[in-house]
Amino acid sequence: CFIKLDKDKEIVAIYSLGLGSKSIKFPLIIFGLILTLFYLIFNLYLSPYIYEKYKENEFNLRNTINFEKFIISNFVELNNKTILDFNNTDQNFENIFLQINEKNESIIYSKKGQIISSNEEHIFNLINGFKIDIYDNEIEKLEFNKYSLKIPKKNNNEYNNIDKNTQTIIDDFKENNLSNLLTKLSDILIFILIFIFFYKNNILMHNYKLNNNIKFILVSIFILILNQLIKNTEMDQNNLIIFTFINIIIFSLIIRFGKINE
Repeated sequence: CFIKLDKDKEIVAIYSLGLGSKSIKFPLIIFGLILTLFYLIFNLYLSPYIYEKYKENEFNLRNTINFEKFIISNFVELNNKTILDFNNTDQNFENIFLQINEKNESIIYSKKGQIISSNEEHIFNLINGFKIDIYDNEIEKLEFNKYSLKIPKKNNNEYNNIDKNTQTIIDDFKENNLSNLLTKLSDILIFILIFIFFYKNNILMHNYKLNNNIKFILVSIFILILNQLIKNTEMDQNNLIIFTFINIIIFSLIIRFGKINE
């Protein structure tokens, strides 16, 4: 926007009419406040809330098996002792194969049947098949018309919200998670400093040239990337806060003493 205004000599016209820098500063402040308010809501509440829903759905997807949606089963591992294979033809389960390794190895085959999944186990109602039990020195075969079998699920994990990125500002206050709260507030502080940076090095310097704006953008991107890299490290929370605020101090010194004008 400012590059376009400078190119079309609109800024020269603004100063020639005696309006001064306030006519430029005021829209920038309003725009900055609106973006900052949006960023506060997004960073402190919406983003963690949406990410938590994503993590819940991811957990459910990883730990829930909907057999009716299987097109190709390809030997599904139900748990560390059971392997399943079957054909799903229009939600009709056929050629059901089970291999179970417990005290002895068992192989079950059924021409058709029903597979139901509950919260804790898989229930198999099998029709027309056989079961082979393999012991140390003998094999036992059982043919059946109907056979029911219950197999526990692979795990009984419960969703546990331990990811700090899923914590909203409300959760941080409830859990007294000061370090996570300070880290989020540091993002907003950097966001505000970028606007101050532009105001001091572009508006106050009356320099809206393309090269000056490119330099401003590059410095801002560098600070943002550095801040993100610091947050993504596996250092403890205390060191994370220290390095984050060192980054903010460096950026503040650039704003205070740096001159990016040509």
